[in-house]
Amino acid sequence: MNIPNFFNTQFVDEKGYLKPEFQNFFQQLITQLQLNLSDEGYRLPQQPTATITKLDNAASTAVILYDSTTDEAKVNIAGTFRVIQVV
Repeated sequence: MNIPNFFNTQFVDEKGYLKPEFQNFFQQLITQLQLNLSDEGYRLPQQPTATITKLDNAASTAVILYDSTTDEAKVNIAGTFRVIQVV
């Protein structure tokens, strides 16, 4: 999910309407929320195995993602991605 960064600038114009920068900010935020959060559940971010191998370190501890190469959900525990087992 790509959540936009907040920037500190004038929020509305002289007429009280959102400035274009904040119109874009909210549009991007709402689009990301609609794509990744729904009544059906949270969509895990997808990465191919090659990228997951690069992310396999302590900096990614507690990250949950979906391996698009192997069709497996994975979680990084103590610096190592492990397949989430479902029965």
